[in-house]
Amino acid sequence: MHIRPEVLPFIMGSLVAGVLLAVSLKRLFRSRRVAVKLGSAIAVILCAYFLYFFRDPDRLPPEDASAIVAGADGTVVAITELREDNYLKTNCVRISIFLSLFNVHVNRAPIAG
Repeated sequence: MHIRPEVLPFIMGSLVAGVLLAVSLKRLFRSRRVAVKLGSAIAVILCAYFLYFFRDPDRLPPEDASAIVAGADGTVVAITELREDNYLKTNCVRISIFLSLFNVHVNRAPIAG
């Protein structure tokens, strides 16, 4: 499994948010120890979530050359025939896949094209 490099700004933002939260909480609780613990906990939770969200697991496609696999994790919510006039200028089949916050958000090309 790989972690996408696009996660780095989110990790840095999480760490900055944790420090700012700790500074703000110090004024509220008047205790540095409590503020640092809460700020660190929030930063660690955010960093863990972003690492989970931006994961890129290795996928092994089926060995059948004629097989078509889904281009993304998630739930197929619609398969619609429609006319595509912008690029292909022909009738097409659109497959809509819903990705929740817990799905891998990496889209792949499941067929040659």
